Amino acid sequence: MELNILERLMLASILPEQGDIVTLKIVQDLKLALAFNEKEVADCEIDNKDKRVTWNPEKSEYVKEIPIGPKAMSIIIEELETRDKDKTLVADFISLYDKFMGE
Repeated sequence: MELNILERLMLASILPEQGDIVTLKIVQDLKLALAFNEKEVADCEIDNKDKRVTWNPEKSEYVKEIPIGPKAMSIIIEELETRDKDKTLVADFISLYDKFMGE
């Protein structure tokens, strides 16, 4: 699935920290896929200061193909559904929610 910089950051922020070993390994692999490599950091001017990630606004639509298998998909959907039900989503989640929930 193609995800932009903000979507990658938002998705990484909701992945569970606890679960069974299978879930944890899938989450670990997904976090590695979502991470930015050195070329992306340089090309998009990604910076992390004071617990805030910024990037060149002209690169906001830069996308990367992230492999997401069926188990990872169900983990993501469950996390989004939980946050939707609990009303803890923020506006930054809209495009991510639309991609995974199809709305």
